[in-house]
Amino acid sequence: VEFRWDTPEKSNGVIVKYLMYYSVLNITHISSSSIIWEKKNISASETSYKLSDVQRGSVVQFQVQAFTSLGPGKMSNISLTNTSILTPVPRILISADRNISLLDLDTRQAVQLVTLGGNAALISSGVDGFLYDIHD
Repeated sequence: VEFRWDTPEKSNGVIVKYLMYYSVLNITHISSSSIIWEKKNISASETSYKLSDVQRGSVVQFQVQAFTSLGPGKMSNISLTNTSILTPVPRILISADRNISLLDLDTRQAVQLVTLGGNAALISSGVDGFLYDIHD
C-alpha cells in the first residue's frame, strides 16, 4: 500500500516533518474498539510512504499531520481504502522519439523505461491489457 498526500495549502512556516498515522484492519473483524493506530515520522521532503506486507482483504486508513518549528498543523481527513479493490497509481505511458517513459501523475516524475533502436510506436487498445509494438 502506498500512501500519498499533498503539502498543506497553508503552512505556518517551513515544514520540518510529517507525522503519519495508519491502521490496517481485517474486513471481517472491524470494530471501532479494535482500531490500533501506528505512527511514522516522515521527513519534510517526502509526501508518500510505502507499507509492505498488507494482506488482501484489509481496510487501510491513514491521516497526516504537518509540523513546522512552531508545532503541529491540522490533521488531514482520514483516507480509507480496501485492499481487495485495485486502485493503481495514476500513470501514463508515453512514447516519444525513440524513448518510452512512464509518467506518474501524482509526483509528476517521468521514468524512462526503454530506448528503441528505430522508429516505433506503442499502441494499447485499452481493452485487452496488452501493448503492441509497431515498427516501420
